[in-house]
Amino acid sequence: MSIVNAAKFLMRQRPNTVRLFRGEEPNRTGIRLSRTGLYSPSLKNRFFFDNPADARWYAQRAGTLTGNVKSVDVPEKYVNIGKKMAKRREGPSYGSEVILPKKFIPEVELNYIQTVAARLQATLDYLKGKRYG
Repeated sequence: MSIVNAAKFLMRQRPNTVRLFRGEEPNRTGIRLSRTGLYSPSLKNRFFFDNPADARWYAQRAGTLTGNVKSVDVPEKYVNIGKKMAKRREGPSYGSEVILPKKFIPEVELNYIQTVAARLQATLDYLKGKRYG
């Protein structure tokens, strides 16, 4: 298998789907926004972005070097519904935010390319002396 075919295999999408991304900081400690009333507890782990740069930012914010970026392919119909849910909910709103339906949560998997990019950027920021918080 050539490198080009391997890249195509890794980046494949089903027809009429949109790839959504979520940035996570596994070792982060701090307040939990769902407990403070800012977000509904039913929305836990359902915030995704259609822009991978936003997800990478969440994976590297607060100076963490161990963040992960996860992705899932979702049909366009559910992406449109998720964007409407994001606009209507209480709390702060972000431009490319999508609230993922619960039935797609088991399909979420680690996106290695975006995770490496987020960790590399976080490491470079750390080496440059850029501190967060």
